Amino acid sequence: MKTLIEDLGMLGILLSLCVLVVRYVQERWHKRSHAEALANCKSFFNDNVWAPLMAFLCLFIVLGLSIGPYKRDHDQQTEIASLNQRLTESKGNAERLQTLVERKTHTPDFRDPAFFNMIRGIQAFMAYRRAIGPDAHCKILFTEPPPGDMGPNIRPLSMALMQIAVAGSNCPNGNLQNIGVKVDDADAESLNGIVPNVIVLHAPSDAKGANELEVNLGNIIQIRRSYKLPKLTAASENVIWLQLGPGLKWNDELH
Repeated sequence: MKTLIEDLGMLGILLSLCVLVVRYVQERWHKRSHAEALANCKSFFNDNVWAPLMAFLCLFIVLGLSIGPYKRDHDQQTEIASLNQRLTESKGNAERLQTLVERKTHTPDFRDPAFFNMIRGIQAFMAYRRAIGPDAHCKILFTEPPPGDMGPNIRPLSMALMQIAVAGSNCPNGNLQNIGVKVDDADAESLNGIVPNVIVLHAPSDAKGANELEVNLGNIIQIRRSYKLPKLTAASENVIWLQLGPGLKWNDELH
């Protein structure tokens, strides 16, 4: 923003020029020639325009040299203070976030959607265990699309769902090779009939607990039922295959 002295100085110069123009018009109005009008206005110009202009320029230069460094220093100090304030606020936010991360790492928070998904998921697989019987042999097969492989490159959601399934059902997890699918055919078979954003639950129509599991898991994740397993199967009873589609998310992430 302009300083007060700049505003007043420029206003004074403009006013003087306006008066000079009026003085010239007045001279011409009295039938004086252009040369006579200019001559009569010259002294007025020197006294009321040129001299104030020089004085203003000198004053501006003197004040600029004396006040300019102080003003720049003041602006720099103000900017530094603002940066320090933002830095302090950012540091405080980082510390609060670090505290929150530490707390959530060690203590489950029932207000988190992840806690709800875990509890409802475990309850769904516990109901599945009750349906097949407490001592029944079982296996839950998992597959996911590349680059995940339910191994070193397993996706976070796939890992969470597998742990929830094993904890709730007390059934071991596996893959298609556990039911006789050859290694060379496993990748192709795992992609056969896959549905994006959905889990396809493969199990025979008369499989115990499968339909109930579909309903219960549907409360927390998108799921669809299939009534057959791959043809090459060496296992029969209480084997289900959860085929995880690409882009799979929890239901609460879809809203």
